[in-house]
Amino acid sequence: RAAAALRLEGSEDGSFRLAPGKSLTIVCATASDFKTPDCRRSAVECVSRLGIVRQRLLLRRHRRWWSDYWHRSYVSLPDSAVERQYYLSLYGMASCSRDADFPPGLFGSWITQERPAWSGDYHLNYNYQAPFYGLYSSNRLEQAEPYAAPLLASIARGEYYAQAVCGIPGILLPVGIGPLGIETTRWSPRMEAEHADWRRAGNIEADGMFWGQKSNAAYAVCNLSMHFYRTWDAAFARRVYPFVRGVAVFWEHYLTWDGSRYVILNDAIHEGTVGTMNPICSLGLVRMVLQTACDMSQLLGLDADRRDAWRQRLVHLSDFPVQE
Repeated sequence: RAAAALRLEGSEDGSFRLAPGKSLTIVCATASDFKTPDCRRSAVECVSRLGIVRQRLLLRRHRRWWSDYWHRSYVSLPDSAVERQYYLSLYGMASCSRDADFPPGLFGSWITQERPAWSGDYHLNYNYQAPFYGLYSSNRLEQAEPYAAPLLASIARGEYYAQAVCGIPGILLPVGIGPLGIETTRWSPRMEAEHADWRRAGNIEADGMFWGQKSNAAYAVCNLSMHFYRTWDAAFARRVYPFVRGVAVFWEHYLTWDGSRYVILNDAIHEGTVGTMNPICSLGLVRMVLQTACDMSQLLGLDADRRDAWRQRLVHLSDFPVQE
């Protein structure tokens, strides 16, 4: 459940008349049962307590927060349109990526309908990852912190799919997940009625929506990898290593030795291209996963016995395909 409470300063019944040249203060608070036992009571109490003095204090904190945020790094670009978009992207992430348990999904914090497209979820074949890319190089790591939460909450589900779909250990995830371990793309009677052709085309495996792609969990490691290599933060590495390790273990077992190299079979370069061999995206992602897992495990002093297997596959993984 969620609740919102609204109060107009100086109005007893909620009505108001805004005179020319005058201002009006509207106090609003929102809460959910994820954060408080009684969201309605929490929201009402918040707006009731928020008098003029506390409003001014909040405003000062608000302005100080934004000042600190913008001073973490600065770039000047010769193209003003590109520079504007760069800062707009940082502004968007600062506005919606502050909750440690609920990072922004497909539409950030700005859901405008009861059933948003794709459930407004965390789409793992690039959509979820992309808004975070610029945070690492621009020194906005606080806004990147929430990224790991839904991945860590999906470890058990990923282990289930690795066994159910491929019969091997590790972590394999479908195209879409939600917060707190919720699986947003799980096959349902409604989906069967509306999209039975998806299953017939091989895009649904063990009732999970994969679209033939084995790379979703590997793609999810990208931002964890960038965060790690920007900071070499042992505490961060310790927190996310179970996920990185699980993905590395999956590929350790999934790769196939053809006598001279390791190849990726039965993957998909795009959604629904079931059966692709050595898709170039997966080749890059698997290299990144294995290297990150090796470096994290070495820093943490864990899984020394697995590192040789990961490095061996890293060295002998198929080359990137090239064409003219």
